[in-house]
Amino acid sequence: MSNVKLLFIVCLLMNIFFVHPLAAQEFKNADVCKTEVIHFKQHFYLISYKEEGNSLSLFVEQLAENLSKTKEYQLSLGNAKCAAFYSPQVDTLHDYINISVQQLDNAKTTRVVRLNAKLTLVADLPNSDITRVNTFTAFETEYLYAKKNLYVVRPLSKDSAHKYILQQYTLKDEKKLFEYNAGWQLNFAKQSYHRCHIIAANETFVYVFANVMDGTKKGQWILFIDPIKGEILHSERLNDENEGFTFLYGNSAYNTETKDLAVVGYKLNAKQVNADYSKLDLTIGKTKLFPVFICTFDSSGFVKERTDNFIPVPVDVEREKDFKQYLCKIIKMEYKNNQYTFVSEILGAAAAAKEFKTYGYTFSMLEHNEEGIVKPKFAQFNCTYRDSKNKEAKNIFNQHAYSGKQDADELFYKKP
Repeated sequence: MSNVKLLFIVCLLMNIFFVHPLAAQEFKNADVCKTEVIHFKQHFYLISYKEEGNSLSLFVEQLAENLSKTKEYQLSLGNAKCAAFYSPQVDTLHDYINISVQQLDNAKTTRVVRLNAKLTLVADLPNSDITRVNTFTAFETEYLYAKKNLYVVRPLSKDSAHKYILQQYTLKDEKKLFEYNAGWQLNFAKQSYHRCHIIAANETFVYVFANVMDGTKKGQWILFIDPIKGEILHSERLNDENEGFTFLYGNSAYNTETKDLAVVGYKLNAKQVNADYSKLDLTIGKTKLFPVFICTFDSSGFVKERTDNFIPVPVDVEREKDFKQYLCKIIKMEYKNNQYTFVSEILGAAAAAKEFKTYGYTFSMLEHNEEGIVKPKFAQFNCTYRDSKNKEAKNIFNQHAYSGKQDADELFYKKP
């Protein structure tokens, strides 16, 4: 990864997470290769390989938010070359920095290195069977890691298309590959569900977005579940039965100071989306506004604020000739100081296209005015992958496509 690309990624992350202008700074390390960048617990971490003569090391650098280097960690990988390894695979499951180091000629095992946020070694697991790394979520689509817990939504049985259970697991031993003790189960079998999406979990609630397909509970709900007993303590309906709107979950933000949960999504009428999300026809065209809803819940799980609003689409959209239809996919949200902040992926498609492509990203805010009314602020940050002068941006754009444009699940929930 070039230093230019690294600087771009870091600046983008700073805009995403910190909602204030960032003076561009440069951090260089010419001695490393195949760098991955993550943001974790108010720091940036650069995970790379470092060649020194015939020796190769795993090299981790910790940067403060002003990009000054604060700490580093180095682990010898023996006599080897960077070219013999895949790029390090990194995640932050269970509040650790988990790094998988795999050689190109080894399809069976990997080396798992686990560090804490202070770059202290927690576990070094060489020759780990690849099939046993994160096996609980390898074939699942709905799951959430939260501290030492894992929550998984899975079908009640092989024959249950719309019946689900929520299963809680607890981590056994941080020094081994992630293994779990099974905890409580919550059975959602009373109604038929199209979706049970786990939003977040903390010591107060497990928050679940549910789309109920039939019965008296038909519609979209936020469920507040006891994290100890696995019981539904409270629920709030998003849709009004008499309005005929369908809500798609977009993203959420938890305010650790107020313990409020803010949920943002897309409020669409019956002509725009089916109740089971199987058909989507949302033609924004040349308009600059994308409709959204926001629902904020207090620490007890009750509605604190509801509003219908919009996110401005980047101004250069109106100059785009190829795309006739646009979608706005909220990929990051923050809720602080009574202000909602979003980073959104702008998707575009031609009128007869069978797929949407990533047009770019926009940074926008909704904030309360003096009367307490939520008003949008126009995009302060915009990155467009359609720039013909930027070869790397064009390659990224061409690699990101969402097929099946009539399927809201495909566009809003599944990865490209």
